[in-house]
Amino acid sequence: MATTAQTLTRSPVAALAALVLVGLLVAPGLKRSVASVTGRFAVAQTLMAIALLVAVGHVDGPMVLAGMRFAGVASFLICMPLYARLFQAAGLDRALIGLLGRVRPCLRVPVLLAGAIAGSMGLSFGTISMFGLALPKKSRPSAAVLARGVVISMLLAPTTGSVAAVMTVFPELDLVTILTATVPLAAAAFGLACLMSGGIIEVPARPETGGIPVRPWPVLMAVVMVAGLSWAGAPLLAAIAWTAVVVSGLWALVSGGRAEIREVATLLSATANRLSPEILLFIATGWLGVGVLALAPSVDGMAVWLDPLRPVLPLTIMLGMALLAVLGIHPMVVFGIIQPVVSQFGTGLPVLGEYAMWVIAFVLSLLVAPISVLTAFSAAASGLTAWQVSVRLQGGYALALALITAAYIAVRF
Repeated sequence: MATTAQTLTRSPVAALAALVLVGLLVAPGLKRSVASVTGRFAVAQTLMAIALLVAVGHVDGPMVLAGMRFAGVASFLICMPLYARLFQAAGLDRALIGLLGRVRPCLRVPVLLAGAIAGSMGLSFGTISMFGLALPKKSRPSAAVLARGVVISMLLAPTTGSVAAVMTVFPELDLVTILTATVPLAAAAFGLACLMSGGIIEVPARPETGGIPVRPWPVLMAVVMVAGLSWAGAPLLAAIAWTAVVVSGLWALVSGGRAEIREVATLLSATANRLSPEILLFIATGWLGVGVLALAPSVDGMAVWLDPLRPVLPLTIMLGMALLAVLGIHPMVVFGIIQPVVSQFGTGLPVLGEYAMWVIAFVLSLLVAPISVLTAFSAAASGLTAWQVSVRLQGGYALALALITAAYIAVRF
């Protein structure tokens, strides 16, 4: 029996509707998107995908819709900032900063790291701004720990668009199954971050240490999300987006009404406009993947010379993506080209092992890329340069994490 997705894939009307929806989403910020580095990557990928599809004669509605596999990431990205507003409404940001000022200096690294991981569940990259702007400037240990906390959270939940994209590629994996593979890696990354912190975390001269009430919005978020996943049977990314909208609406009603509702609507609109380059890139990556898969017959001939690389393929992919990121090539571009080829060729790993490999590849790329979103947040919050907070600060940690992951994958899978 054909699945709903397969039925839609055969419908040119559905393909056109999906295309129009994405067009409406990115249209307001299209001019700015194309002018950005990310937008240029997206345009280049789209042109490459069109060229590939034309070359193999597969430009039709079903292929266009098949290339929209990352469209769900758009709603996820747009709704994530709502979590930041809810975290602030709950008082979690002030509570975590106050806790950091009360613990012993020797415990500040694990406390800040844990706080950054927890904050990333709702704030994503904004966690760096929340903590970084409240901590002393030019602090390398703080900058290193905050960035590592954000990427460790990627191993525990879809806290960034990169993780959402990988989850989309492996829809057969649910979150519980994913965690069985990624929790050990997160624990290793946490321990490594504590060992390689580079010094003691400094705190403001007079940190806010009084008792700060925490409101129950995070608990309500968890309840709504569980209901969406279990009762409604929604996909994880859809449940995350739906939870943000529902709980934000309840917060607006409880807090006063019209002004807060307008605030939520304005935030969604501004986020869609601000993230239009990233949304465009994710959509273009899906189309490029379809174009690459259309060349699948020619991939078979690569097996002869790629087969000897199979034992070291995970480490090669992880370090290769990181190196290309250092050179300024966006990880999603590499992922869009390489992942379909690797899926056809095969890594010899189970699906869970491949998922772990790709997520860590994105983690390493975000850490060391001088032009990544993570680096931009870190540089702005710490006052250090982009090069200082990327390659110089995270290079050794990224290499160690890559080696640990390669060994883990080899032993476990």
